[in-house]
Amino acid sequence: MKDSATVYNHEEFDIKEEKVNQRIKVIRQERVSASEEPFFLEINNVSYKILDYSLFGVAIESQEKIGTDFETHEAHFIYDNVDLGAYHVRVTRSQPMGDQFLVAFEIIGEPLNLEQLRAIKESLQIIQEQEDYVQDLQQVPPEIKATVYEFYDWMHHLEKKINALEKHQNKSDMKSMSDFESAVVAVFSDYFARTLPKNLEALEKELNKLNEAGQKVSIQFLREQLKDTIYQSPFSHRVFYKPLGYAGDYEMMNLIYKNEAVGESLFQKCLHKYYVEEPAAQAVRNRVKYFGRQIKERFDLNPGKTLSFLSVACGPAMEWQEFIKNTPDLEKYTADVYLLDQDKEALLNAQKQLKHLSAKYKNNIKFHFVNKAIKNLIVEGIRENVKFDLIYSSGLFDYLTTPVAQMTAQKLHEELKPGGELIIGNFNTTNPDTSLMTLILDWHLIYRTPE
Repeated sequence: MKDSATVYNHEEFDIKEEKVNQRIKVIRQERVSASEEPFFLEINNVSYKILDYSLFGVAIESQEKIGTDFETHEAHFIYDNVDLGAYHVRVTRSQPMGDQFLVAFEIIGEPLNLEQLRAIKESLQIIQEQEDYVQDLQQVPPEIKATVYEFYDWMHHLEKKINALEKHQNKSDMKSMSDFESAVVAVFSDYFARTLPKNLEALEKELNKLNEAGQKVSIQFLREQLKDTIYQSPFSHRVFYKPLGYAGDYEMMNLIYKNEAVGESLFQKCLHKYYVEEPAAQAVRNRVKYFGRQIKERFDLNPGKTLSFLSVACGPAMEWQEFIKNTPDLEKYTADVYLLDQDKEALLNAQKQLKHLSAKYKNNIKFHFVNKAIKNLIVEGIRENVKFDLIYSSGLFDYLTTPVAQMTAQKLHEELKPGGELIIGNFNTTNPDTSLMTLILDWHLIYRTPE
């Protein structure tokens, strides 16, 4: 009967474990490439460039062949002039590599301390980022710095004052606590609405005096300084950090539609409510009402008919959620509704909500969920063997350049039935929240006029 054992093949860095006549799965220690990093192996005061490494071995490049009879030597791993300490290594393989040689070593005794190496790399990265930050900071004009520092001080001071109000809440009475919180949120969200846009517009005027490079570093400076305050609300945090890769994702849209005061602190709730009450957010909610009316109008103009609808970049399909919840005599309307989005998570969210509502409100509306990228829509069309009475896009065209918008509109128009209608939503050039969205939220739209 075999005892438990562990066998290491240092050349391939495999681990083979055995236990009581049973062979355990082979585990390979992954090699990490270091060819582009300042990582060296120093032996006898000669430095060799490290190509890759693992816990138990290292590969280097050498101008001379090193034989496998090379004695065990003390070696130092040096990362960007930082010494990780002394190790003992021995050659296991040496072979030509172009005009040089690839030499593989095994590490004898204690394995390479990867946590120490990671700590050094991350620390040096912070130092590099700090030096880059200081260099960028020198390019920010003094008047911009002063304005931003004042802005931060104003926000930080207000945050402390608002959060201090939580001490005055009657926490033994839920209704009193809710009433108190609602009143505070209403007052300060309105205060933010009256003051923040003015501050941002003044800052934008100063930024417009700079060249493109100056604007870029100044905006980065603004966001870096304000990030601990301005991005605290769930809305601003999601829009700015873009967890799904873009600003207007379905969860952000849901935050706008709900229009609630959410956050972990009273300050966060006030700030969040300000964002979701701004004209741009209100415009998004207005689109839901508008398209809901358009849907109802199509049904009223075609009583008894089964209609077909297509929503492009549907997101949570809130207009259909509202239609199902709020339409009297819902069962008399029959339709096939195609909801198209390139974000699968958005479709899953819409499907979940609509399935729940359809179970609660009996209806004859059949929903089809289409996961398709816009570029594929332009090339292929919808490819569902159906033509539509109404095709609409609530927010997609806010992000499309003019050539792409024109191609998309043309392709969608081809999918209409005779007499069908295509409706496209787009933010107007007069959007009063442009400064907030661009400077603070890094949320860039393409604005258009009705023409």
